[in-house]
Amino acid sequence: MSQRLPFNSLQKAIYTRLTDAGAGIDTDVYDQVPETVTPPYCEIGEISVSLEIEKISEAMAMIHVFSMDAGNKEANDIMENIIESLTSSALSLDESFSQAQCRIDAADIFKEYHADGLLNRHGTLRFRFLINDDA
Repeated sequence: MSQRLPFNSLQKAIYTRLTDAGAGIDTDVYDQVPETVTPPYCEIGEISVSLEIEKISEAMAMIHVFSMDAGNKEANDIMENIIESLTSSALSLDESFSQAQCRIDAADIFKEYHADGLLNRHGTLRFRFLINDDA
């Protein structure tokens, strides 16, 4: 029996959920951020998968949030909306995968100082998904 990786299916489902008008995300969502974009925005980051047992994978997905507000509030609010959106119900995966579980694994927010004197707030969210291979 062969094993399949749910990378494309999971990334597409995360993007679809976060860009849905009802998701409550009040900022743009990117897979690859254009150079001309300024915060606030969020970016779907790294995804890693470990094949736990025959038909179940554990996936970790990072979401990065960027804000130029002076405080943490804007980034915090965006992060809370993302958490609510991704954990409120199972994602619709394709390629005969289904989500068994999703939970927030870690969240961080920190300051990023740039050479041009700008300061960004950079939040990271790490989600843990259990994914069934239904094929």
